[in-house]
Amino acid sequence: MGREQNKIKFPPEYYETSTDLKENLCKYKVAVEQIKAKYEPYLLKDFSDKRFNSDLSKITVGKFEKKIHKNINDEVEYARLLTLYKLGDTTKPGLEKLVRFAERYDSPKMAAMFKNKLQIAKAQRRLIDVKNLVRGEIADDLMRDITYNVKPDGVRAEYPIDWVKKLNKLNSELEKKGLVLDGQGQDDKIRESWSNICRDAEKLFRTTLQEQEAQAKSSRERNHPQGTRTSELVNSR
Repeated sequence: MGREQNKIKFPPEYYETSTDLKENLCKYKVAVEQIKAKYEPYLLKDFSDKRFNSDLSKITVGKFEKKIHKNINDEVEYARLLTLYKLGDTTKPGLEKLVRFAERYDSPKMAAMFKNKLQIAKAQRRLIDVKNLVRGEIADDLMRDITYNVKPDGVRAEYPIDWVKKLNKLNSELEKKGLVLDGQGQDDKIRESWSNICRDAEKLFRTTLQEQEAQAKSSRERNHPQGTRTSELVNSR
């Protein structure tokens, strides 16, 4: 793939800043889906088989596949950093990465904008924006869930994580306790609520996963009883 083919083509509204967590996470999901669609043809088994059966050496094919996975990881990371930026992360570490990724995967206009923001951050010696720390931590957790579901470099999750339910639960908890994400001095209480939500969601997810796998196994055994008995006899020897 050439350098121009590596360029990301997000719609203009994707770059609009907003403190709305759900809105930004939905845009992140669209971005990850777009990255998956862009590279999926290069990850299909038929495509890999054709490359291995061609005159290309396995080393050449291996290098190509390694480059594809690097591009995917880079573009997903760029989408993640863009999401945090839109939520208020205008700190030096984040902006330095945004400049690098924008130069490689986005437009000169975006790279120039991030360079300008970086110069401002350096002048202000701002390393962390305490006001947006908790919001960013929660966004990062939910972006991991979204990436797990979409799996841009592989097969989509058979049993996806319900990240929207977790976010709705958080909003409900914050409203009940009179907390807001941008509230000063409320970080610890918000983190505690979020930690409990994540713990409960993880427990429910694992239980559901075990139940669904058990149902799938039971269904296979009903559909192929003879094969199952034969397998059991072989394994018992």
